[in-house]
Amino acid sequence: MNASADLSIITLVMNASIVVKCVLGLLIFASLASWATIFSKAIVLSRSLRETNDFEKRFWSGADLAKLYETAVSRHDRTCAEERIFAAGMTEYLKLSGRPQVELLSGVRRAMTAVFQREVDDLERGLPLLASIGSVSPYIGLFGTGWGI
Repeated sequence: MNASADLSIITLVMNASIVVKCVLGLLIFASLASWATIFSKAIVLSRSLRETNDFEKRFWSGADLAKLYETAVSRHDRTCAEERIFAAGMTEYLKLSGRPQVELLSGVRRAMTAVFQREVDDLERGLPLLASIGSVSPYIGLFGTGWGI
């Protein structure tokens, strides 16, 4: 080996085989996708927590439920998950208010559960990507190491 060989990262990558370049590219892409998902989730979760705390303060303050419901319905696109669950329950309650109590409670519970599940699905979006990248990347890196040796 030449003592004056250029061992900079750029030179090493440029002189690498196509397989090594593909492995590096794939790992860089996976890393960028992971970090983008992580930052996106951090923003979504912090906003959701802040909005949920705000709604809980209003809900437990003893405010009129009808006013809370009107607020939730009027600004539906800017509400938090908890507020949407509350609005779904109140909507179903108002719709079924003349029915027997068992039917009323069952309908309210069903409506709130459906909205709750949608909210959980929304908050969990992107997590399978992180799980896949986290479980596959070490093996891709190991393959690249083995190929390089």
